[in-house]
Amino acid sequence: MARLKEGESRVYTVTLKQNTLTAPKWRRTKKAVTILREYLEKHTKSDDVRISRWVNERLWSKGGKNPPSKISVKVTKKKDNIMDVELAELSERAKREAKKLEAMKAAAKESEKPKEEEEEKPKEEEEEKKKQAKVTKQQEKDIAKKR
Repeated sequence: MARLKEGESRVYTVTLKQNTLTAPKWRRTKKAVTILREYLEKHTKSDDVRISRWVNERLWSKGGKNPPSKISVKVTKKKDNIMDVELAELSERAKREAKKLEAMKAAAKESEKPKEEEEEKPKEEEEEKKKQAKVTKQQEKDIAKKR
């Protein structure tokens, strides 16, 4: 299988059931996380696999004793051979939170633009003041003598 290029993504369906049954019942979900990580390291030829919050929540959704039998994940290659692992299809809750996050980012970008313009105005005023001639104490004394 060819290596992923930067920015490229691929969907994998990983079967967890057979391997998790060999672990003690109370440790099966932890084993499922390990199996998923090892599977992706092997198939993507990368040592740095970062599992997203949503994949972790899906694995632990039924508790530590009952992991899902299989999971579909979308793997995207980032810089420096880092693999980002996300769910192939987000849950409704994840979609809602993603929309909220995008809205917050958009609002933050909009609020930054006026701040930059406001910062430029005081800088311009300061520059104009600097350009104006300053009157020294000696000049003030001379002016006072002339009156």
